[in-house]
Amino acid sequence: MTAPTGRPADATVAVVTVSDRSSRGEAEDRSGPLLAGLLAASGWAVVTALVPAGVAPVRAAVARAGAGGGRGGGAA
Repeated sequence: MTAPTGRPADATVAVVTVSDRSSRGEAEDRSGPLLAGLLAASGWAVVTALVPAGVAPVRAAVARAGAGGGRGGGAA
């Protein structure tokens, strides 16, 4: 996977994983870190969030990411 040319120098990708069990610490989130790692290896700046299912938590994570504060629970 290669990053597109012509992207803004400060472009950041947000990976938001939605999982009740992982957000409660009952299961490991493997998909979010895997995707974040692949994106980072391709040169993208990445922020992550791990949130429980539901409109409000997802909306909040997306809003944080859009405002530049996407780290809601995971680590890139």
